[in-house]
Amino acid sequence: MEVMKDNSDSKMADMLIQGFTMGVINVTKRIDTFDKDADKFILKLAKEFKKFQEENIEMLKKYL
Repeated sequence: MEVMKDNSDSKMADMLIQGFTMGVINVTKRIDTFDKDADKFILKLAKEFKKFQEENIEMLKKYL
């Protein structure tokens, strides 16, 4: 619905940044919770995914 109202680059970037930010918060919580118990490969994958999301947030900021 939001896209139908306003599909400008700025609005799309804003929505994506919000989603990526929620993802960063969620994966950070999971990493902290399972840091000692989880498989090291899974933790590495989670940290890489977090970094991917953070890089996308930075990339999208130029469209705001």
